[in-house]
Amino acid sequence: MKNRIFFTSDLHFEHNNIIQYCNRPFSTIESMNNMLINRWNNVVTSNDTVYVLGDIGCWYNKEYRSRVVNNIKQLNGTKMLIIGNHDHAFDKEELLTVFESIHERLVISVEMSPDRTQKIVLDHFPLVSWDGQHHGSWQLFGHIHSVNNQSSVKDRLCIGQYDVGVDNNNFTPVSLNELNTIFTKQMLYGKN
Repeated sequence: MKNRIFFTSDLHFEHNNIIQYCNRPFSTIESMNNMLINRWNNVVTSNDTVYVLGDIGCWYNKEYRSRVVNNIKQLNGTKMLIIGNHDHAFDKEELLTVFESIHERLVISVEMSPDRTQKIVLDHFPLVSWDGQHHGSWQLFGHIHSVNNQSSVKDRLCIGQYDVGVDNNNFTPVSLNELNTIFTKQMLYGKN
């Protein structure tokens, strides 16, 4: 099987307050963690690559952060982390036991076909402007959780941007192929 590429954000493992804040359909942290792990592993294989665009957990204490890392160890694939606002308290050395690399922002180019390479700007936050915006590059982000109290942010998004956060994607990583379909529709219909 060919290696595939996925994107996700805002897992918030072990973060009890996120259940209420985002109206996540879970009664306990354990049920949320288990669903996130199961949905991830149902689509991502050990040969795939996943870019995690921040907020793997929250900053609480060392024991809490250790539980977050243990959850990430259960996830299939090679994982790259783009740091989110909830990730700065994690020990970088500990994160490097579960992530291949860690970045503040990352720009990648992916071969979509023999005659097309797609530039993708990865950041935890939605950007007002990004490299290659007017030349077909995509900007993937998380942070806004695509919930009602963030609708003013969603209204300001541009063609070429997409929230890969779990709250916007049925708690499942989004594949490169799915994103290609999403952005094709954006270009055809002119909306996010």
